[in-house]
Amino acid sequence: MPLYRLALGCAALVIVSGLHAPPARADMLGDIGTGARKTGQAIERGATKAGRAVKEGVEDAGEAIGRGARRLGRDLERGYCEVTSDRDCHVNARVGRDKQGPYAYDPKKPAKKYRGDETDQALSDRDRQLSGFAAYVKNKDLTEAETDDRDVHGFRIFLAPNSRLGVPFPDADKDLKPPTKTGEIRPCCQKGGGGPFLTDRLDKTGLVFAGGTEYLTKVDEPIYATIDGWVEKEQDPRNGLTGLVLRNEKDYRSTISFVRLTPEVEQALKAGTRYNVKAGETIIGHAQDVHPAYPPEVPNHVYVAMTDPKGNPIDPAGKITAKRVPKSIPAKSPETAAKP
Repeated sequence: MPLYRLALGCAALVIVSGLHAPPARADMLGDIGTGARKTGQAIERGATKAGRAVKEGVEDAGEAIGRGARRLGRDLERGYCEVTSDRDCHVNARVGRDKQGPYAYDPKKPAKKYRGDETDQALSDRDRQLSGFAAYVKNKDLTEAETDDRDVHGFRIFLAPNSRLGVPFPDADKDLKPPTKTGEIRPCCQKGGGGPFLTDRLDKTGLVFAGGTEYLTKVDEPIYATIDGWVEKEQDPRNGLTGLVLRNEKDYRSTISFVRLTPEVEQALKAGTRYNVKAGETIIGHAQDVHPAYPPEVPNHVYVAMTDPKGNPIDPAGKITAKRVPKSIPAKSPETAAKP
């Protein structure tokens, strides 16, 4: 029974007993009354302590959130300073988000928000610095379409900092091929995100890194198998778009998204028969138009993600052999351009 109910019950007992009790029981009633008062005082003390604990917990949570925001701001600042020519670069800015999107602000003047599109000629050097930093932050921001990571077949679109990477694809230079004839990878750090494996991006809650590679395409151009093996299953990356998963004898898997499958592949999948593929030679489908699933600023591309036999992500271009995802924004985006 909760303590406050016990206190009320005791208090009621004091009142009722006081009306009907004989004088011989007066001492006992006094003890009951004293007990009720003590119980009430204990409840009050407990409530006060609980209130303090809740308040301290909220304050601790607020401090943790603040620390996370400051850390994210510092990571972004390091990345921004890497691309500027100012050797003494030190922005000392914070990053926020509201209904209009991400913004930067001076911690000494938090009310003024910079969006990266300020054009006033009267801007001070400090204003221009904050505006430039805001533009950098904005370019790191993800669109709504790109945050949709359903992880359909275990292929993670985005990787958290310090995530474990898998064993690189063996003989990648010889046996791993790009899905297009040009092998051109979408440049990093442009509007709408995109780029090579482990390109850094700013999500709505923190820093993430690309879990795959985006190869630029033209609608309906042929898309080729990236590894020797067979078609394991069809993939459904987004509504209206399709793809597939390839697998080889060593249990490496490659998923290729935004591809309209060839009739031969579709027929084999329906019949449940094995469809063998040769890297760089077998046409598995044709590039789809990614719009309107993605906004106009995102160019047409196929998305390739790979995993090792244990299911850990690896570089689809076979160039990065790190054991873990960087803990913060790297000084330079990884070079993962695949050879055609």
